[in-house]
Amino acid sequence: MLTNLDWIGTGNPFPPDCERKRMDRYEANEKLFEGKHNDVFGTEFKKLADYLKKRNVDVNTVINYPQLLTKKTADFVCGEMPEITVGKKKSDELNDILDNMGFANVLYEAVMDISRFGDSPVKVLEDRVSIVPPKNWYPIVDEYDAKHIKEHVIAFRAGKEIYVEIHDIGKYEIRRYEAQESAGKEKGLQFGKLIKTSTKSTNVDDFAIKVFSNVGHSMSVYGIDDYGIVSDILRQLMWRLYCMDIILDKHSMPSMTGPGSALTDDPITGKKILITGSYFERNRQDDAKPEYLTWDGNLQAVQWEIDWLTNQLYTLSEMGAAFLEGAGKGEANSGTALRLRMTSPLIKARRIAGINTQTLKQVVRLVAMANNMKIDTKDIAAAWKDGLPDDRRENAEILAMATGNKPFMSQTTAVKEWGDLDDEATQQEMDLIETEHVAQAPALFTPMEIRDEQNAGVDREVRNGGSRDQGGD
Repeated sequence: MLTNLDWIGTGNPFPPDCERKRMDRYEANEKLFEGKHNDVFGTEFKKLADYLKKRNVDVNTVINYPQLLTKKTADFVCGEMPEITVGKKKSDELNDILDNMGFANVLYEAVMDISRFGDSPVKVLEDRVSIVPPKNWYPIVDEYDAKHIKEHVIAFRAGKEIYVEIHDIGKYEIRRYEAQESAGKEKGLQFGKLIKTSTKSTNVDDFAIKVFSNVGHSMSVYGIDDYGIVSDILRQLMWRLYCMDIILDKHSMPSMTGPGSALTDDPITGKKILITGSYFERNRQDDAKPEYLTWDGNLQAVQWEIDWLTNQLYTLSEMGAAFLEGAGKGEANSGTALRLRMTSPLIKARRIAGINTQTLKQVVRLVAMANNMKIDTKDIAAAWKDGLPDDRRENAEILAMATGNKPFMSQTTAVKEWGDLDDEATQQEMDLIETEHVAQAPALFTPMEIRDEQNAGVDREVRNGGSRDQGGD
C-alpha cells in the first residue's frame, strides 16, 4: 500500500513495485472474464502435462463461468436501478439528471468491476460520472490506518506520456510525465521528465473520487474479487473436461482386431495392411472374426469429479441456483419459490448493496452539488431491488387474504399501476372501459336523458287512461 506521493517522480518505476502484484491480479482476472483461460492457466497445464508425460497438450475447452458470475452478480445487485428519493420535487429533478448521465449503466458496470476486481472507483464531474479502471487507481492511505484514504491518485500511460491526477478535497492536481522504458534488468516503465502541471477545482466539498467495493478485510484497503476463490476449481475443471475430450476422441477412432488371414501385403511397403470393405472368409463358427477393439475409459469417475467440481464452483461463487437458471425444463415457479431458490445469490447481492449504499448516496450528493442542488447525504434514501420478476398474481392473492377477500385497491389505481400510466392516460382508459361496458349492457346503463323521456311517455299513457300495471286481473 502507498502512504505518500514520493513514488511519483522522475526516475521512479511505474507502477510502483508494491502495487505490481495487484496489477497482475487485475490482468489475470480481465483475461478470465474475456475467456482467455489458457493465458492464465497455461503454466499449470504445462506442469500437469509434463508430470503425466503428455505431449501436444492444448486445453481449449472453455466454459466462461467468470463472465457469467460477474454478469449475474450485477443483475442481482442493480439489474433494476435503485430507487433514489430526497423528497418528491427534488427526487424527480435529481433522477432526471441521473438519467441524462446514464447513471444506471454506470452503476451496473461499476458492480461488474466490483465482482471482477474487488473495487470500482468512479470520478464525479459536472456533466458525468466516469468509471475509473481499478488498475489506474492508487489510494494514498494513512500510515497508521490502512482504511483511511488521504488522497486518490489516478495514473496511467497515455501514448508517450504518463498522465497523473492527484485528488484532494475540492481540487486535483494534474501532472504529465514523459514515459520512459527502464534500463535495468527488469524491463518496465518509469517516470521521465515532468512536462506540465496544473490544478483544477472540482467545486465540491469532498473527494471527486468515490470507490464502490466488494467485501474486504482489516488488513487491506482493497476489496476481494469473486474470481480468486473459484480460479483453482475452474482450472481443474477445465483440465478434466480436456481429459474427457481425449477419451471420447479415442473412442471415436477404435482399432480393429481379427485373424491374420484378414491382412494383405502392401505392394509398396511390404507391410501387412487391412483393407476394409473386403469379404473375410470364416469356415467355422469358432473362427476369429474381424471386429473393433474398444476399451473402458472409466468415464464415470471423470464425470463424478466434473460434477463435484461444478457443485463446488456453484457453492463458492454463491450463485448456484442462478447458474442453473433455465435448467428447469419450462417448469413454472411462483415468486416465493423463485426467491427461495435464489436465497444464496440474493444474500450476496444484499451484502454488496449494503457495503455500497453509503457510497451511492455520496455519489448522488456530488452529482446534485455539481448541478447546484444542495442535498445532505442523510436526506438521501436508496432502495435497492433484487432484479427478480414480480409475481403479480401471487402478490394479489396475498393482499386478498390479508383483507379477507375484500377489495384492497380501486379500479383506477389498478389500471394505473398495471399499465404504468400517468393520471391523464389512466382517466382515458377508465372512460374507454365505461364506454365499452355501456355498449355491452345498454338496459342497465341507459343515459339519463333517454330514461327521462321513457318515464315521460309512461306518464302520458297513464293520464290517457292507461295504467303502469300491465298485468291481468
